[in-house]
Amino acid sequence: MTLERGVLTAAWLISFAIFILLVPRNRVKEACILFLSAQVITWPAGLLLVELDFMTHPVREFPVATRSNFTFNYLFYPVISMLANLYYPLHASKWKQTAYQLAAVGGLSGLMQLVRSYTQLIDHVKFNWLLSFLIMFLAFNVTRIYAAWYFRGLKRNGGGGGA
Repeated sequence: MTLERGVLTAAWLISFAIFILLVPRNRVKEACILFLSAQVITWPAGLLLVELDFMTHPVREFPVATRSNFTFNYLFYPVISMLANLYYPLHASKWKQTAYQLAAVGGLSGLMQLVRSYTQLIDHVKFNWLLSFLIMFLAFNVTRIYAAWYFRGLKRNGGGGGA
């Protein structure tokens, strides 16, 4: 197995472990909404960046079907976003919320830079770490705001649990 296939396999195993071990049973519905809403952003954004030649993925799962990396855009980024938003410090000060967001997005961005530096999974053509960070930061916040809106409406209409 190549290093790239090992990284992709590890991303799948880590993603499933996060779902099983870190999502409390009483917040599964919230986790699913966070995960799916992150996918709505990351999958099209990843496809767009590849089609506009901002980045390439020399090693990918479905080379005939898409030029994008399926694991990162469809599973790993959404799972990490879901986890970060699930444990977002909603009642903390604005300073702590901002620090949490920067740490979560910065950690993911740093991990992607390591993957880019040491594997053939990501190659930035007209792209850099700052643009990557900003897109992830935007996706993180859009996902969080959407989930808050969704569950606020659900509670108001008698739908029960959630955020």
